[in-house]
Amino acid sequence: MTKEIEETDLRSIKEVVGVDVGINFLATSYDSKGKTIFFHGRQIKHKRAKYKQMRRELQQRQTPSARRKLKKVGNRENRWMTDVNHQVSKALVKQYGSNMLFVMEDLTGIRQSTL
Repeated sequence: MTKEIEETDLRSIKEVVGVDVGINFLATSYDSKGKTIFFHGRQIKHKRAKYKQMRRELQQRQTPSARRKLKKVGNRENRWMTDVNHQVSKALVKQYGSNMLFVMEDLTGIRQSTL
C-alpha cells in the first residue's frame, strides 16, 4: 500500500528524536529534551532463536515436507517481525505526536571507534 503525504515544512518541526534500532533493545529513542525510551527485545530475541533452531532442524531433514514447512515457518516469522516493528513505530509516534522529526541512527561499529 502506498499513501501520498504532503511534504513537511521544516519550520513546523518542534522537536528531533533520534532512534537507534538493535537486537537487545528493539529501539532506543532520545529526544532533544533529554528523554530516553527503551523498547526491550529479550522476548523477541528468544523467539527468534526458537525459529532459528526450528529452521536448522528442518534443513537437516531435507525432505519435501520439511522444505514446505520451512517456507511456511519463514513466512510466519517475517509476518510476526513486521508486526513487532509496526507496533514499535506506532508506539514512538503515539509517544511523541505530530510535528516531530525522527532520525534513524546508524551506530554500528561505535564501540570500536571509541577505543
